[in-house]
Amino acid sequence: MLALTETWHTDSDVVCLRLATPKGYAVTDVARPPGHAGGGVAVIFNKSLKCSRVPLPTCSMFEAVCVRLTSARDQVVVLDVYRRGSGKPSAQFFDELTAVLETLVINACPVVVGSDFNVRYQLVTDPDSRRLSDVLSSFDMVQHVCGATHRCGNTLDLVMTFADCQLDAVTVDPPGIVSDHALVVCRLTAMNTTLTAAERVVRGWRRADHNEIRRLLRASRLC
Repeated sequence: MLALTETWHTDSDVVCLRLATPKGYAVTDVARPPGHAGGGVAVIFNKSLKCSRVPLPTCSMFEAVCVRLTSARDQVVVLDVYRRGSGKPSAQFFDELTAVLETLVINACPVVVGSDFNVRYQLVTDPDSRRLSDVLSSFDMVQHVCGATHRCGNTLDLVMTFADCQLDAVTVDPPGIVSDHALVVCRLTAMNTTLTAAERVVRGWRRADHNEIRRLLRASRLC
């Protein structure tokens, strides 16, 4: 399967999206919002896989399409995310991303998230990069892409999974050949086993009462 971001398509029936889908493949997509430059996400997948859309919470800070791809014995959930623009991400962006990941953590099958968050992830001291890393860590997620994925030298395109899902053969083609972004390729080994329940414990910081936490800290021996 192939996950695309910033497709610029304005309608699901646009001819360029259909021409980009090889024979034996199908596509599911979310067109860019009216009046916005850029945008649009799509997932192209082999027709031998059954595809069903996974509902997501309402998001206004980024575009996303989420699908469950199922074969005779295996399945995987794929989330494709694009955040428009290169400006500083807002607090609402991180809240919405957290809400989306909360809906995916309950899946017992592998979950792969491909994204262009337009956050310079390689800058470990950057506040936005650190906050994104904190969100991923709170869900026990691993980011697999190393190296520049944009012609300006930034790591903008990420591939993430929960820690119990391993990817291998992760490669990054040089950016600037076909697009100003790189092509990121990875492989998820088919499990070929009966699906089992997976238990994960995550911290729901988004719903925490911050005033109560401050009160408890002030009353504790720590302060």
